[in-house]
Amino acid sequence: MNWVKEIEGAQSADAVLDLVNEFVGEQEEAFWERLPKVLRPGHIESEDELHVWHHRMVHELTIAKHATAELQEACVVFLRASVRIHQINLREVAPGRSSNDGDLSMAPSRRRTRRM
Repeated sequence: MNWVKEIEGAQSADAVLDLVNEFVGEQEEAFWERLPKVLRPGHIESEDELHVWHHRMVHELTIAKHATAELQEACVVFLRASVRIHQINLREVAPGRSSNDGDLSMAPSRRRTRRM
């Protein structure tokens, strides 16, 4: 399964949490053994808990001398899940306004004319 693609297609925070929990549950024990013990989440119950786990993973990634492929994969999944929940929540708070829903690219910049 392409976890990132599935997460980006989720239409609710609950769907994102379900996908993250599915990711966590489907990884074999050998996957989690390649991560520091502090980065072995159980069932993620809430958006806030997901954001905390994302923060922990990014922190561990930044201090890791040798980041394993498993740590990198977990970080990407939790990052994308955290971002997706923010997009969904923004869409709910400000309907009709862009939430970068499904597109994380930047808006084109306006060029200023130089005055000489």
